Amino acid sequence: MKNKSTINHNLLKNTLATNFKAEVFACALIEKGVDKENIKIIRKGKSYRGVRKEVDKIIEEHTYKGDFYSIHIHRRDLYESLPKGLFHNTNSIAQKNKEKTTLLKIIKQGEKEEAYARLFFKPFEQFIDQAFIFTQLYERRLEKPFEYDDFVNLFVVHWPFLKGMPLDKAFFIINFLSQGYRITDSEQIASILSFFLECEVTVENTFKHFRLRTSHHWKLGKEKLGRSSIIGNELVEMLPVIIIRVNNLPWKYKNFIFPNSEERKQVNSLLEMLIPADAEIEFHINGNTKGGVFILSDTEKPAILGYSTILS
Repeated sequence: MKNKSTINHNLLKNTLATNFKAEVFACALIEKGVDKENIKIIRKGKSYRGVRKEVDKIIEEHTYKGDFYSIHIHRRDLYESLPKGLFHNTNSIAQKNKEKTTLLKIIKQGEKEEAYARLFFKPFEQFIDQAFIFTQLYERRLEKPFEYDDFVNLFVVHWPFLKGMPLDKAFFIINFLSQGYRITDSEQIASILSFFLECEVTVENTFKHFRLRTSHHWKLGKEKLGRSSIIGNELVEMLPVIIIRVNNLPWKYKNFIFPNSEERKQVNSLLEMLIPADAEIEFHINGNTKGGVFILSDTEKPAILGYSTILS
């Protein structure tokens, strides 16, 4: 025997100044131990949307299979989002038939077709609503990093990269890691590298043109044009090039001048987040040459040709 009851105490938190969405109430039920599969959102249409709260009521239903919760909301369904008359259109028939009984039959037939059409979209609506619930639940878990590990897992891919950095540099990168896709300007990238290397850095965008010569001839019907065959004997290609100029590199980052050093690997990992994968990167590094003189040795640190000393 089924037993239904309306839950009103859950709606008390929705005051005059708030209008929580159904996903918020669904997540609250899930966090209290309710199974996600036992929660469904029922859309009642948009007729009261704008004049009432989105959530109308929450009904708890007790059955032998368990407790189920239905959240009734004032939200338009997929049927209302579609153009009118897409599934049925009886206006032309109604205009020709003026008899009362005929009009009533047409109206009832239209209501039946509308009900079937709305029922057709119910599985899609449930899938969309579940996606909204999972998204809201994930956001709530991110806001509680001391209870859930979802926030920490955001950086799992970057942990090997961050662990080898100084603490201040690691915190600096974490701050903009989630917004890295927004950083596309050369000046922004230069500012990040300047802070990272503690020196002046400029970034220049350019292109490199090169020609590919081939002895293959176009074979109609056997080769694919543009992949394994071209018209003519050469192909002109253009590749984006990012030139990074590092001036007055500090001594503590001297290993950055070597391509396989840990400092260079860290910068390359950082640039992978900011620069397109098809771009070629060139480093132009200028160290502290002490006025551009040749020094064979130093009492405090060794001389590195091209970095701390030059041939003059």
